[in-house]
Amino acid sequence: LLKRISFAPSVASAAAAASPILSVPSSPAFALGRRRIITFIRSIFQTTIVSFGRLSKRQVKKIFFTGMAILAFMNVVENVMAYRRQKVDATSEWGRYADQPAARGMALSLLMMKLVPYAVLPIIIEKFTGKKKESGDIYSANGYTSKAEYESSTAHRLRKKGGQLFADGLLRLGPLYIKIGQILSCRENLFPDEWIG
Repeated sequence: LLKRISFAPSVASAAAAASPILSVPSSPAFALGRRRIITFIRSIFQTTIVSFGRLSKRQVKKIFFTGMAILAFMNVVENVMAYRRQKVDATSEWGRYADQPAARGMALSLLMMKLVPYAVLPIIIEKFTGKKKESGDIYSANGYTSKAEYESSTAHRLRKKGGQLFADGLLRLGPLYIKIGQILSCRENLFPDEWIG
């Protein structure tokens, strides 16, 4: 069969004559069976299209939303299984992400959504308390008075947890994202110290 596909018909017939094992069935029964299969598939396709044409808008919506719910459920189950595998080995999904880039995109989107509270809440907390850490190890008179006070604050704990989540998430996404994380860790002006350290 492979020789018939890859070579010209004359070469395929010469190969088939030389070796009876490689011969492709060309009997009338085989051609008749192939025609029946094609006719059967064509009739199923036509019946499906005609039946979709007779549906009301409400039925179409119902079918659409049911299909979307099934896809969403399958996606949630797949993500839960991936999370369980990654608890054992953080690199376990690299192969799946290489084969299915959409799965990696979904994991990256989920990581970004998880990081939003850890990036926004410390800013809100510092705004309401009136205490803010200056850049580096400088503590201002109107902010935190010492390093110990800052490290015991909720804002520091949230930033530290966010940094750990970011590093773990990049490790789970694969080698490219690990390298991106290493490059971003050099940009002290973009991220808090807890994310870089």
